[in-house]
Amino acid sequence: MSKRKSVYREQFSTDFPGIKNSKKGENYAFCEYCSTDVSIANAGVSSIKQHFEKEVHKNNVKIKKSTVGISTFFHSNNLPTSRKTAAAEGAFAYHVAFHSLSFKAADCTNRLISTVFAESETGSGKLFSDDSNEIYFWFLHSSLQLFQQTLLILEKKDLVLPEMIESVENLSQKLTDRMQKNFFGAMTQSKLQSLEDSNLANRIEKEFSTFYLTSVDYIQKWFRITDYPSSSKWLMLKSVDTISYENIRKSAEFLMPEIFVKDSLFDETSLLISLLKDSKESFHELPIDIKWAVLFQNELFSNLKKLVYTIFAIPTSNAAVERIFSLCKKQWTDDRNCLKLDTVKSLLQHPRITMIRHLE
Repeated sequence: MSKRKSVYREQFSTDFPGIKNSKKGENYAFCEYCSTDVSIANAGVSSIKQHFEKEVHKNNVKIKKSTVGISTFFHSNNLPTSRKTAAAEGAFAYHVAFHSLSFKAADCTNRLISTVFAESETGSGKLFSDDSNEIYFWFLHSSLQLFQQTLLILEKKDLVLPEMIESVENLSQKLTDRMQKNFFGAMTQSKLQSLEDSNLANRIEKEFSTFYLTSVDYIQKWFRITDYPSSSKWLMLKSVDTISYENIRKSAEFLMPEIFVKDSLFDETSLLISLLKDSKESFHELPIDIKWAVLFQNELFSNLKKLVYTIFAIPTSNAAVERIFSLCKKQWTDDRNCLKLDTVKSLLQHPRITMIRHLE
């Protein structure tokens, strides 16, 4: 006789904060902190308790509680009709952009909504009739360009650590400068000055400044540039002025203490500056990794070579780790959710070790 499977109960959400019913069915419980489904078919409440005891869940709970959610920026209680209309406009604009809908069809849908929900104050109003709406779009057009330029650099195939640090620092500095000088974009400034209501203009400017401040705080909290040596610009080899023995020594002290005490590191720095001064213009057009490869053809860079290779070996993203998670998920299924870590490790290693031996 088959054992009866456990099903989700509403009491679970009260007893276990963050747990709610799952879209996968009644034999699962969904953890909001981990964004994952927990199978309760066999062990019931015990499966949820086991999930709560995992370090991953505990860390996710800490992160969730320490992170400001986007919902805190929106207040839906007792809002005037104008604010509700603005929220509806934003949601509808996002819907059109996300699904790549035609503007002609969107206009028709807009009129249809007003007809169907004629009794609603928000639905009966004419969307995008407020003059301030255009200001928000111009601000997004201006500020999001900064993020797009940085993302294009971070998504490069051969991104190295110095490039990542430089691009993130530049983004943070640009946002800080705009916030301190109250610059929200040329067209945005023009539209703000054309508003007749000065109180409305001041309120919008405060919202834009909050956007800058939140963005800078997010970058400083999650990118953790301070975990790396602050004087790493010399690695980019952009000019001789950015290269100094002091900066190279600091990087060596941070990553390879056995090197920074050697006097030969000073001689190698002097040689590096000399070679860059005599280098041709075509050399400076090469990618950063190729530049160093050309320089390291000189056998006198023994210490500097070790240091640069160590820095370049530091991953610029967690893509490799995410790949491991994907492989683990294939082994750690709903039916085999109590495997030991050593077992999962062996399951991952065995096929690859066999493949390497076969190639040998």
